[in-house]
Amino acid sequence: MFLRASKTEASEAGEDISTMANSVSELRDDILALTGNKVDIQIDDDTFKSTYQIIKELSEIWGELSDVAQSDILNKIAGRRQSNSAAALLKNFDIAESALETALNSEGSATRELYKALDSIQGKINQFKASFEALSSSVVNSDFIKHLIDGATSLISLLDAITQKIGPLPGLLMGITSLLNVSGFGRHSSTCLSNMPKYTLMVTWNELAA
Repeated sequence: MFLRASKTEASEAGEDISTMANSVSELRDDILALTGNKVDIQIDDDTFKSTYQIIKELSEIWGELSDVAQSDILNKIAGRRQSNSAAALLKNFDIAESALETALNSEGSATRELYKALDSIQGKINQFKASFEALSSSVVNSDFIKHLIDGATSLISLLDAITQKIGPLPGLLMGITSLLNVSGFGRHSSTCLSNMPKYTLMVTWNELAA
C-alpha cells in the first residue's frame, strides 16, 4: 500500500499514513532523490516494478546511504510501524534471495522428476495397450474362437430341439432326475444303459434330433 501510495486502503487497514507519499509520482521522485537516482520504483511512467525488485535494488545500495536517507526511505515505503521489519529485510535481503533460489530450484527438480514419472507411466501404458491389441487381434483371428462359437451354436440348437420336443428344460431335468432315482440309474448307470434296448435308445435319439 505504501509503495502504491494507497492512502485510503492503508487508513482503513489501521496504518499510520502520516509518512506516506501523496501520490506514486511523488514517491517515485522522493526515492530517486534519496538514492542518488540509483533506484526507480517504476519501469516507465505507466509500469510499476514488482515489490521484490524494488526491495532488491534498495538492498544493493543500502549500505551506501546515510542514516537520514535510510530513515526517510523506510518511512515512505513501510510507514513507522513497519519500518523495523523493512530495515531488517533490506539488510538481510541476500537471505531472502537465497531462499527464493532454493525454492525455485526445488520446484524445478520436483517438476523434472514429475515429468520423468509421467513419461515412465505413459510408457508402461503404451506397452500395455500394444500388448493387449496384439493379444486381441490374435485371439479374435484364431481358430479357437471360431470353434468355440460353432460349438456354442450347436449346443444352443440342441437345447432348442430338446425344449420343443419335451418342454422347458427345468421340467425336463426334474423328470430325468426322478427317472434316474426310480430306476437306480445314478447307482447303476452302466447296467441300465446296457439293459436298455438298443431300439429304444435309437428312437429316443432320433426323436430328439428330429
